[in-house]
Amino acid sequence: SVGYALGLDLETIACALAASVPEPGRQEVIAARGGFTIVNDAYNASPDSMRASLSTFAATDVAGRRIAVLGDMGELGDFAEASHRGVGAHVAALPVDRLICVGELASLIAEGAEGAGMARKAVPCPVDRTVANGDVVKVGNMQWKAIATPGHSKGSMCYFIVPQFGNHPDGLPVLLSGDTLFAGTVGRTDFEGGSMDEMRASIKKLAALPDDTAVLPGHNSLTTIGAERRRVFALFGDEPEEEE
Repeated sequence: SVGYALGLDLETIACALAASVPEPGRQEVIAARGGFTIVNDAYNASPDSMRASLSTFAATDVAGRRIAVLGDMGELGDFAEASHRGVGAHVAALPVDRLICVGELASLIAEGAEGAGMARKAVPCPVDRTVANGDVVKVGNMQWKAIATPGHSKGSMCYFIVPQFGNHPDGLPVLLSGDTLFAGTVGRTDFEGGSMDEMRASIKKLAALPDDTAVLPGHNSLTTIGAERRRVFALFGDEPEEEE
């Protein structure tokens, strides 16, 4: 109607709309790797804009599934709870295959969707391989040895590689220590499945590695086996545990 009011013909209007590029965060279509298409409509979302965006999303032809990833809507004051639950109820009425909510307020979107009849589904992650202590896992040209290190959790694993089996034959051996060994400390054992006794045994097992082994933990600073022999291993006893 605006185009007509300005004296433009239908063909000119259609061509201009086809060539238009939305502002970032406003119905922004992104072609991602793996054949996924992302519609980013997150800029300054409000309840009305969220419902409109979701309706447009649901009406779009797709070859695969529609997955809505929704976060908090800010600056709603006393209307925040009702607004988030309302958006959830709106999602439940649309052909959306999965709803993922991120944020404290967004959890109310999930509750609203469930309350309106959308089923909560836990999607299992398919397992294509299991790894046991001593197994060798090949990643590209690198061959990593799996070292079972329970303590932080029952299934904790570290991965070790010596230079001749990696991409840098002249480099140092490397340990990916996850949440088992850190610079100056060990992983927490107060979670379900954690055990300090198992952690002690795992730390003694890692003490068998060469001092020049570079340790890449799951968090914080890098370290070496030699450095931790003077700190962590000294607390647990530095005699390596014998392999069965």
